[in-house]
Amino acid sequence: MPIFTQFENEVPQGNQWAHGFMRGLSMRHGAWQELMDDEECGGCLIPMMAFDHEHDPDPELRTRPIAPEKRMDFLAYMGLGLLRAYEYFKPHRQREAQEFAQRQGEPQSRSPKIGRKEPCPCGSGKKYNRCCGNMTVQ
Repeated sequence: MPIFTQFENEVPQGNQWAHGFMRGLSMRHGAWQELMDDEECGGCLIPMMAFDHEHDPDPELRTRPIAPEKRMDFLAYMGLGLLRAYEYFKPHRQREAQEFAQRQGEPQSRSPKIGRKEPCPCGSGKKYNRCCGNMTVQ
């Protein structure tokens, strides 16, 4: 859930939090694109976008100011939107967790096996069995 700065006797603003959220989203835009394109769930990000652009320096991107009496409602919508996005990606997280667990169960492949008569990978020019393949552990 978002944490907002609130001054005494003042409604929290939420703009800084929304700006940080949207900056993070832009760093992984492709990962969020599926949610933004979803007709049923894509709207859950609208409150974050509204707060992010409320004081945008570019007048073309600036949204209408949110009235003080509506601000708390919009903050609540932002929290609900986050929960909706979290639920939307739940199947993705579960699938990734299953894939990770499967990878952990599989033996890790080591570097390719070097034949005894092949050139040694250390670059000495010797055959592997006459160079590093002949090293004894002390």
